[in-house]
Amino acid sequence: MQETEEDVPEASCQLQGAEASPGGALLSAEELLHLFRTVHPQSKEQTGKTVIGLVGYPNVGKSSTINALLRSKRVSVSTTPGKTKHFQTLNLDEELCLCDCPGLVFPNFVSSKAEMVVHGILPIDQMTDHVAPVNLGPCGTGCQKRSKHSETAKSYSRPPARPTGAW
Repeated sequence: MQETEEDVPEASCQLQGAEASPGGALLSAEELLHLFRTVHPQSKEQTGKTVIGLVGYPNVGKSSTINALLRSKRVSVSTTPGKTKHFQTLNLDEELCLCDCPGLVFPNFVSSKAEMVVHGILPIDQMTDHVAPVNLGPCGTGCQKRSKHSETAKSYSRPPARPTGAW
């Protein structure tokens, strides 16, 4: 029998009896592993293991989360996006398997390489055109073109920059 999306329970970040906070509960490593072990008991009928995959954008902490759960460095991590190149499986025990995968980029959320560099999806050392990301600005939407230098200085509690003359 093939599972459909309706058959798979949604794993929320709340445990039975845990107080819900507006952004979801913050779980310890033990609580998260408990959630992983109990989230889908039916999957054990076929393989004997619950398989949990960590997926998401590049450089959001998927590999770091796995290392924290395992309390040792089992997968490599980096501050540079794209460190994880291949799908990796790590057997915690005979009941639980964690899967780490490379970051996923959905094309309809970014439209250019410049946006991918600004948002941390592509490593900055792969950048060949430095003008396009600079023109996008810190929020990736050309916001520096819409704001005045004095407004930026006020946001960072700094006096506005003054020209010092010729070089």
